[in-house]
Amino acid sequence: AGDAAAYIMNNFKLSTKELEKLGNQMNFLDDKMSMVKSSELFRILNRTSSNANILGLSADSAAALGASMLSVGKAPEVASTALNSMYNALANLDGQDKKFHEALNQIGMDANYLKIALKENANDGIKVFLDALSRVDKDKQMGILTDMFGKQFSDDIGSLITNKDILDSAFGLIKQDSSGSLDEAMELKLKTTKSSFERLK
Repeated sequence: AGDAAAYIMNNFKLSTKELEKLGNQMNFLDDKMSMVKSSELFRILNRTSSNANILGLSADSAAALGASMLSVGKAPEVASTALNSMYNALANLDGQDKKFHEALNQIGMDANYLKIALKENANDGIKVFLDALSRVDKDKQMGILTDMFGKQFSDDIGSLITNKDILDSAFGLIKQDSSGSLDEAMELKLKTTKSSFERLK
């Protein structure tokens, strides 16, 4: 776990204090969102932090996206692979094929606009991108996602789009004050352990 934390810390260029804040935020997402476990979220961040950072995402935004994937029932490995596919494509828009660019046009964007939006603020840019996808007619969504990310990942990324309320909630939670969340979780674990011992007496 120490090596993984160091890896995340290094990829996102976090100070010790910022890493502690991220730990609190991940624990807060675990506490407030269904099916989200901070240990699984940690595994997702460990696998995606490099690509998320290349795209320009902050650690907490990457955590919100990972938590959303877990909340819609994706396993950490599946979530990580799908998110890496999306991060890679968005970080290399010029290198994408004709199908990708045509799909981008269908959601009312072009590569130049999206590139500028992501460069200015990747956290907002990715939300604008996912929001544009969510507004596409439901019968066209899967075709557009397949053209962008291939059949392998269209379903997984599609689950973020069709559950946009969960995604919005996750992004809202990382803005809330989560300081002390890890301390509270530890306190609760200690209380539970203590009461278990007392029952055994």
